[in-house]
Amino acid sequence: MKTNQHLEFVHPTDPISLRALLKEVDEIFDVQVTALSTLYNINKSAAKLTLGSSDRPKNLAQVCYQYAVEGKWSSQGHDNDADWLDLSAFVATGRIYVEHYGAAPPKALEKVLVMGGIRASLDSERSDIEGIPAVLEGLYSECLTLLEIAIMAQMSEKSVRNSTLPTAQDRLMTTKQGTRTVVELSEALRWLSGRRSFNPTQVI
Repeated sequence: MKTNQHLEFVHPTDPISLRALLKEVDEIFDVQVTALSTLYNINKSAAKLTLGSSDRPKNLAQVCYQYAVEGKWSSQGHDNDADWLDLSAFVATGRIYVEHYGAAPPKALEKVLVMGGIRASLDSERSDIEGIPAVLEGLYSECLTLLEIAIMAQMSEKSVRNSTLPTAQDRLMTTKQGTRTVVELSEALRWLSGRRSFNPTQVI
């Protein structure tokens, strides 16, 4: 089972919205400007001139949010490998700033990247979805953990675990993979599709 590098920072019940996402992009960009001006002893205007604007990472965040959270996949087959790779690099930079400059952690952005990888696994058998970004294909897994399901359902892991009990109304069927409790993709998709907070992927 492959692990997304951002998974350790994600909490399933943390709210996520496009507005919060774009706000985080601006915050990271501002810290980038400050860091660059400090590192090279230049004024912030010169640093902004070097970095450009936050428009590009904002566009990346919006494209990735539409797939990861809203479940919208373009039928035009947009090749967004570069989008996901660039956003991942931008978020990784943001995490470095947390450690070295005391910046706020990019929680919403990290959650989008994690949800994108999980959704790619859920969509891996769909013939109508082509061109899944390579960075997400690299995260394909044949099963999901209860934590990953909780992230997609935006529920607590405890609530998901309770849904695996024999007495649960809509029981989530699990299996064992070594010592880990996991859920096969088809069962995960069936169960998630019954949750109001999950949007099954639609080709638009």
